Amino acid sequence: MSVAIEQVTSQRERGPLRAIFISQPFWVTVALIVICLVMGGVSNVFFTEDNFFNVTRNYAFIGILALGMTAVIITKGIDLSVGSVVGVSGIATAMVLYAGHSVWAGIAAGLLTSLACGLVNGVLIAYLNLSSFIVTLGMYAVARSLAQVLSENHMIYQFGPDEKLFTRIGGGTTFGLANPFIILLVLTIIFMIALRYTAWGRWVYAVGGNEHVAAGHGCSPCGHRRRPSTLPRSSFWTRLVRMVRPTPPRRSTAGDHRAHRLPGCRST
Repeated sequence: MSVAIEQVTSQRERGPLRAIFISQPFWVTVALIVICLVMGGVSNVFFTEDNFFNVTRNYAFIGILALGMTAVIITKGIDLSVGSVVGVSGIATAMVLYAGHSVWAGIAAGLLTSLACGLVNGVLIAYLNLSSFIVTLGMYAVARSLAQVLSENHMIYQFGPDEKLFTRIGGGTTFGLANPFIILLVLTIIFMIALRYTAWGRWVYAVGGNEHVAAGHGCSPCGHRRRPSTLPRSSFWTRLVRMVRPTPPRRSTAGDHRAHRLPGCRST
């Protein structure tokens, strides 16, 4: 099938305005604006400052989860264990804080726990060629059970000497904005730079496009190194969610996984 030179030229001469109108993010933004206008007309409290604060704070946690899930989905994978990893990393952090250690030691314990869960997922998927759906579904059950065993199915209310600092991370404000929302903005910028301007980001896109073609063009490490690297990063974001969401309420429980079981996948 031949293609006229005029058709090729017209495609190359596509202006920036036309490119915006045919892009999916543009129409998603338009839909969001329409929804906000409708909600503002239905409720007179929708555009209030208090409602803006609550919405940005509560959905910042889902946004952080979606950042890690984005890299996994780009590589044609899925991570169903994010909710349980949030729970077990939260329990690990709470136990360290309850023992009287600093908030930084607690955060480090939670990060290491979530990274270990993601590493196990990545190794099983990349090196044993197991389905990401099955592996992460298994990790979902394992991490949930582990959280219940470690906590003895009890809530932890006391977070040691640094309790005020720890709860301020997720419950405080900076310049009138909720701290979780600010953390989400910072992480979004970092993640965007990592995907667009680093070798890791290019290889992630290459694996997601066509792993075999990427290997044929010299990206042979993609299939076995870059794909597992996305799952520890996804679990890393889950720990950040637990770090910025210590309140409300001021407690940590093994049942925290229920609030993040699927919203992270849907938001991505």
